[in-house]
Amino acid sequence: MSFFAPRGEFPAAGLFSAGHLFMLAGCIVLLITLCKVFLKEKSNEPYTMVKVVAVTVLILEIIKTVWGISAGRYSDWYEYLPIWFCSLFIPFSLLAGFTKGGLRKLALSFMYYGGLIGGVAYLFFPTTSIGRYPFWHFITMHSMFYHTIMIFMALYIVKNRLIKPSVKDLKSYVLTIIAACIVAFFVNQYFGTNYMFLTKPANNNAPLQLIAAVTGAFYPVVITLCQAFISFFGALGLYRLTRKE
Repeated sequence: MSFFAPRGEFPAAGLFSAGHLFMLAGCIVLLITLCKVFLKEKSNEPYTMVKVVAVTVLILEIIKTVWGISAGRYSDWYEYLPIWFCSLFIPFSLLAGFTKGGLRKLALSFMYYGGLIGGVAYLFFPTTSIGRYPFWHFITMHSMFYHTIMIFMALYIVKNRLIKPSVKDLKSYVLTIIAACIVAFFVNQYFGTNYMFLTKPANNNAPLQLIAAVTGAFYPVVITLCQAFISFFGALGLYRLTRKE
């Protein structure tokens, strides 16, 4: 089936192509619909939604991994570890839905700060999907839907006051991202992967390529700090701009 075709069998849609803009418009419509349906008022059982989303994205990731193995996208187990920035949404959503206390708060923090900015950034620069596959391909639809859900859950978390975004979250959030990047760095060094885009910027991703060109050998450190601080202050700034006193 062409919907599940291996990479390269059909031309990629390309960033800001008609296919990309069509998918982006569809994601915006989906996001607005989800917000109208689920964000009209606070939920009496907000963690039910967190659990449903956590299980859903896990199942979708399993399906994507099975497809990747069958299509030859992955050659070994270390190529589908969830240590990309946006892939961290999967384990953190599971922690937010099925744990309590400080671990849940940490997970919710990533779902808000990382989920909001990571989701928005990906919809505009989906280099790993539309940059490689047609807009109607399984990977493209999976990735665009996944990142739309990341944005929705960030809004859901704030609407239901599961956390109140604050600069007090900075230390724990930044340390979490740095820890993930350290793990990714050593995995990259050992296996030759590019998790968290620490080894090199993604193809056709102009912002990352600019950072790499400017920072040179310091790129891994700078991109780590960018992922931590830009996502945090970007999401915190949006919260402060839009909150109702």
